[in-house]
Amino acid sequence: MSNESVVEWSFTNVTLSQFEETQKHVIADSERRKEYLETAFTRVIMDIQIQIQELQGKVLLGDYKAQEKILKKQERINELIKKKVIRLANLELMTQLSPKAPEVLVAPYCSINTVEYQNEYGMSRDDEVEAMLWMYQ
Repeated sequence: MSNESVVEWSFTNVTLSQFEETQKHVIADSERRKEYLETAFTRVIMDIQIQIQELQGKVLLGDYKAQEKILKKQERINELIKKKVIRLANLELMTQLSPKAPEVLVAPYCSINTVEYQNEYGMSRDDEVEAMLWMYQ
């Protein structure tokens, strides 16, 4: 059995199913985040708009400093709208996934030390072989 056929089989039978499952989770998470961002930005913008309405009443009464505050708050609303668009675009980018064929199919992991290994299995490890195995991790 060739290495290519093993990679192809693992891609078809393992990677693609994991990819589809991951894609479902990422899309669901993105939708929740999008909903949260929409709600949060809307609430903040509405609060600022309420403050602007209150300041407009002061402008009608002759308070011209309130006009400057209104302009600053309107600038803040514009900044928030731009920030919202950027954040939503970033969320959309996070959902763009693509599967990739596996490069390493098996990586050894040695967790017990030499003394434990010798006591457990009655033999010792080959340090040279073990060093080579660690190179591939």
